[in-house]
Amino acid sequence: MKYQPIPDYHMHTPRCNHAVGEVREYAEMALQRGLKEIGMSDHSPMPDGFDAAWRMDATELPDYLQEVESVRDEFASKLLLRVGLEADFHPGTEAAVQAMIDGYAWDYVMGSVH
Repeated sequence: MKYQPIPDYHMHTPRCNHAVGEVREYAEMALQRGLKEIGMSDHSPMPDGFDAAWRMDATELPDYLQEVESVRDEFASKLLLRVGLEADFHPGTEAAVQAMIDGYAWDYVMGSVH
């Protein structure tokens, strides 16, 4: 049986303050490892600075999307790069998180509780 690498959808950029590497580097490494698909999923911005040390700031969201989309388009013939988000549940923030999710055509959203 031939080994088939499993896509990784849980990857962050330095915007989350606990990862290193640019999206292009992730894409290049994925190809080197034989992956055909990956997904970036930075931690979502949250209202009132909730857990700010471990997630991107709301002002970084447009740059995150631009970077992932740019690399996705550049590598389209070699790699399927999905645009994702890791969205947290925290009581009282549901409407803000839902608005953020509704504001972009995400390929996927991972739910989390931190």
